[in-house]
Formats: sequence, C-alpha cells, structure tokens
Amino acid sequence: MNEIAARELINSPMTSASAIHAIIYDKYGDDAYDWDPVTISLELSADFDVDVETSVIDKWSAMQVIMTSDLYFDRLDAFLPICNTLASGAPTFQIFDPVTPSEAAWSLFEASLNREPSILSLPIKTYLSFILKGYGFLNSSEYPEIFRMAIGDFNIEPKLVRDNIAADQNVGQVDLFIDEMLKGLKEQFDRLDASLMYDVLFLKPLDEAVDYAKKSDN
Repeated sequence: MNEIAARELINSPMTSASAIHAIIYDKYGDDAYDWDPVTISLELSADFDVDVETSVIDKWSAMQVIMTSDLYFDRLDAFLPICNTLASGAPTFQIFDPVTPSEAAWSLFEASLNREPSILSLPIKTYLSFILKGYGFLNSSEYPEIFRMAIGDFNIEPKLVRDNIAADQNVGQVDLFIDEMLKGLKEQFDRLDASLMYDVLFLKPLDEAVDYAKKSDN
C-alpha cells in the first residue's frame, strides 16, 4: 500500500468508504472490525501521522456495520443513515433524513463490493419502491439496474401516473451519480495500490461467500 496516498486519503472528506475499508483492513486486518471509532482514529493518526478526517471515521463506522452484521440489509433504521453516510460522510442517526435514489444506489453498490450481500428486508424494499415512485419510476422494469437486482420484481402500484420521460431522466441522474462516484473510487485505489482493490473488494468477499456456502452444506 502506498502510505503517502493513504495518508492523504485519510485526511480527505471525499474518500470513499471502500478505499477507507481497504486502508484499514490492509493495515490492521480483521481486528479492526471490533474497534470503536476512537480507537480507529487514534491508531490511524499514530500510524500515518495525520489528522483523521471526521467523515472518514463515520464512513468506516458505517462499513463496520455492513461487514459485521446484516443490520444494513434487515433494518430500515440502519439502512437509511448508512446510505446517507456512504454517499456524503454525514451520518444522520438522530434525525430522519430522506434517502435519494442516488444515495441508496451508491450504498447498495458499495455494500455489494465489500461483502456478499444479503436479501433486503421487506420494509427496506418497500421504502426503496416508495422513493423510486416519487422520482418517476412506475414499475420495476424502469428501475436503474442496481435496484432491479436488489428489489427484484417487488413493486408498489403507483397512484400517480408520471411521464416516462421523467423516469428516463432520473435513470440518467442515478447512473451519472454512480459513474462519478466510481471514477473517484478507482482513482483512490490507483493511488493506494491497484492490487488492494482485488484483495479487499473481490478476493475477500469471494472467500467469505465460499465459506458461507460450505457452512450451508454442512
């Protein structure tokens, strides 16, 4: 890992949760999943000689929940603030902050990059269908691809008819947001070490999926 790049990313509010996860996992391994935010901040500050950006710790905390439990997939009250945090680095656990389709799409994307995803609970699917309807998506066939994969055919019948053009425009907005976020994520991994993307985002979830399959067979 390029520690100069890691130091810069730890001090930037623009760093993605996936890059933060890669830095911390590469440096501390599985033990870091059990550390509280203060410990993580102190360890990073000491080892990289840098003031740790607050949003970096917030994004790491969100990633900890995703990596160590199914709360993100099961509970709406965990899903919503994690969506806010992964997209902007600003957690809103104390107040209700409506999640946009772009924020939800990015959180689903990052969650699936870092671990084997679980099936979303019915309350989360219902909420996603509700906000997508509000952005002009009439049924699941119009959803951006990430939602078609996450929600499947689950859909709430819309009460209001929206113009199909509006839906097409919103698909573009979600795709554009994902493309821009992905571009930033790739640049961050290129600065750190491209092999980290393979080790943490591809190899690690694959190993976990294999382990899970073996346990299911037994």
